[in-house]
Amino acid sequence: MERIRSYRAQLYAHVRSYWESKSTPWITQLCGKSGMGKTMLASSYLEQFSGRYFSFRNLDAAFSPQIFLPGCKQWKEFFTELGAAKNRPVIFFDDVDDRNDKDEFWDALPALCGKAYVVLIVRERVELLFPSDTLQMTGVTVSMLLSENTALDSLDAMRAVAITDGIPELVRLFDFQKSFAENLSPLFAHDSAYFCYAESELRRNFRTPETYNILLYGMATGYNRISQLSEFSGFPQNKCDKYLKALDKAGLLETEQKKDAAGHIRTHYYPKGGYWKTWFRYVFPSQGRYLEVQKGEALQQLADEIDRTIVAEYFRKVCWNWLEKNYHSRYWDWLLKFDDPKQRGVVVNGIRFDYVQETKDHTIYVKIWDNVREGFPKEAFQKIEAATTAVRPFYENIYFLFSAGRACNYVEEVRNLETVSVVNLKSLVGQKNKDVFEKL
Repeated sequence: MERIRSYRAQLYAHVRSYWESKSTPWITQLCGKSGMGKTMLASSYLEQFSGRYFSFRNLDAAFSPQIFLPGCKQWKEFFTELGAAKNRPVIFFDDVDDRNDKDEFWDALPALCGKAYVVLIVRERVELLFPSDTLQMTGVTVSMLLSENTALDSLDAMRAVAITDGIPELVRLFDFQKSFAENLSPLFAHDSAYFCYAESELRRNFRTPETYNILLYGMATGYNRISQLSEFSGFPQNKCDKYLKALDKAGLLETEQKKDAAGHIRTHYYPKGGYWKTWFRYVFPSQGRYLEVQKGEALQQLADEIDRTIVAEYFRKVCWNWLEKNYHSRYWDWLLKFDDPKQRGVVVNGIRFDYVQETKDHTIYVKIWDNVREGFPKEAFQKIEAATTAVRPFYENIYFLFSAGRACNYVEEVRNLETVSVVNLKSLVGQKNKDVFEKL
């Protein structure tokens, strides 16, 4: 609830600023994808302050005025009635994205200017002809979870956020008294909120979600080039391109530029975020049913697989965020191009590095240990040292080493050297690094 209280305070500041000065917008767009707690925030606000709440969910917008206010048939009439209140109310309009009228609502809305404060609850910001503020609601972060539950294991917190994208509605499904494996069976069941969230979002965005299910499933299972997706789905490439653009518009697609074996940079397509990757890779194929009867070893094997894929990928993103924030505090004079695909996934003497960059005086190496259950092992660093010192002396190399667990004693000793930074999950979740999670 601390998260909701924080957003409530921000919203109240918007409202107060307008009534005190009248120089700021009289509308706030409360934005966030489904499950972020926008309606909960509205409810929390109205428990403390005066106001009204209306929702367009499952309503024909043309009939909304008379449903919101019996006997009222026109938006102008409706807004005139609302504006007559003398207590300067805050008026919430929820699910504004679901309106199916044309412009009548927007044309009449200015009637409330100076008479009420309006909060439009939307998934994506709406372009209006009059100014409005924006309050963007983001998801639960690992740092938030740990601050609310000091006994919670950092890895379990990261797992929960990784496979839910921090959507509060889904994070609340976790029972942190149980193991990650034990959580999977009820979480992935066909009637769970975790399962139903995907179906609801797909139906909301697409008239024929079946088409997009095929492509998202293909991406989640390794068909990431448009040519591969075309072959997998049977859709011509021009159709695939059209569908991919629709997925991108719906916020369900992410792309990455990667270097192929020939050195060419190619676009790769993925479901956007850990939730969609998890859902299409592990839940969609079975429709959530096989897990309901799976126990013990089978669930543990699934948990292990998710750790190797979804959780490890999330951890990598956290590490990149930390690098972008922190590398210059120690090596301020270098411009590192972390998003350059030519410098990612570089192999040096048989060792694959996540990032390599040559400078005049140094070579920078980044290595993220993929196994989130263990720290950076001695043997791995010794191999890195041997591979890199064959190219340049040790003192000319700069190393950034990441592991979710605590590194072994040997590597911990090495970190005291000026040229070696060893970062684990415990240090990443510290207060000073809180924003590296908020960027995800």
